[in-house]
Amino acid sequence: MLEHPPSILVVEDDEWVRDAVVEVLREGGFDVRAAASGWIALRMIKRKKFDLLVADVGLPNGLDGVELAQCARISHPTLKCLFISGLRRAITDDPDRDDFVGKPFRDRELLGCVWELLQRRVSTPPLDWEVRQAERTLLAAEVDCRRKKFLAQRRAIRRQQGGRSGSTGS
Repeated sequence: MLEHPPSILVVEDDEWVRDAVVEVLREGGFDVRAAASGWIALRMIKRKKFDLLVADVGLPNGLDGVELAQCARISHPTLKCLFISGLRRAITDDPDRDDFVGKPFRDRELLGCVWELLQRRVSTPPLDWEVRQAERTLLAAEVDCRRKKFLAQRRAIRRQQGGRSGSTGS
């Protein structure tokens, strides 16, 4: 028997899918948190260690699910990830630590993939760990630049919108 329920972070931009996955996993006995974007998920991962990441491959706003897993593994190299997507081709970052399930999926299929991944025994650290960490560090720097650009664009749009709304009142 487990000392504590495994902790899972679900990252899915579609609210309906996110809520459904969270519900299935909670009913399965897991400690589940959720995020609507990769950016929010990265902040959560910095504050809490998760046993598993369930991430939509096609996350919006410049950080997809695979990049999220790669960035998270800089500080948590043994993090396992179940990628989900409406695309039908399997996608992984680390074949030893990842799996893929296509949408739509059945509750039992999701739970089966999650349990298999959590119980999967893998080498710690991976054999090519140093090379993969260097690649992930470069990716994290690129992702950070994209985040800053995205935030700057959002601020500029807000300024433009604020300027227009102030000038229309005359």
